[in-house]
Amino acid sequence: MILPVRPSSGSSEKLSESIRKMAALHGAPWMFEYAFYHRDRLALDFEWAVGNFSANASVLEIGGYPFFLTHALRAQGYELECIDKLIPEARRLADAASIPVTSCDIELEPLPYADDTFDEVLLNEVFEHLRINPISTTEEIHRVLKPGGRVWISTPNLGSLKGIANLVFRNEAWAVVGEGVYAQYQGLRENGVMGHVREYTSSELRDFLKHVGFEVEEIVYRGGYSNVVAEQGARLFPRLRPYFSCIARKPNGR
Repeated sequence: MILPVRPSSGSSEKLSESIRKMAALHGAPWMFEYAFYHRDRLALDFEWAVGNFSANASVLEIGGYPFFLTHALRAQGYELECIDKLIPEARRLADAASIPVTSCDIELEPLPYADDTFDEVLLNEVFEHLRINPISTTEEIHRVLKPGGRVWISTPNLGSLKGIANLVFRNEAWAVVGEGVYAQYQGLRENGVMGHVREYTSSELRDFLKHVGFEVEEIVYRGGYSNVVAEQGARLFPRLRPYFSCIARKPNGR
């Protein structure tokens, strides 16, 4: 499987349409800022899904809020299930957009589905937030996937050029967040949602998923830099890009 690393203009426009609709329903200024920084990543996720999911695939999205990708995939006709830890504003947005979302704390509760239910699971920008027992959470994803099913994980790249620079010049172990450890935990105190517990290298995530029982099929490095020199370095060495996606499959017969 060879995946593109930049979305096509058509995918970007379809994703942007969903962003406009969801952001207008929500109305909070931060939604537009979030969309600005994550539009290309979400458009690429959308393109990957449309290009690789069968038309009748059973799909689970974990942690869909603010539901930009959720809306775009449902508009394409996918019967997509979505679960999230529904803080009040997330519930209001889901209701306003008529998106069915099941409330589930994936760190404390089992996924509310039978074994071998889904063909595809999306876990985008969630893994870095897991703070209690990522093994149990990922084992649950493995359980609800059908044999041969896939999990699509995107996460910040600790081994990126920015991550290395933060460690060397700022003595901070972050790739993208730009906030300290206190601020990450403050979100947990204030609204029950944790910031980034930590960020990972692709080797770390690959090894982790293998121990859970997945077969890692592909690592795709993604995202860009506004600095010309940094972007040129990332073109020469893709592993230095700020994000990566890992596509892993549940083996047949397991």
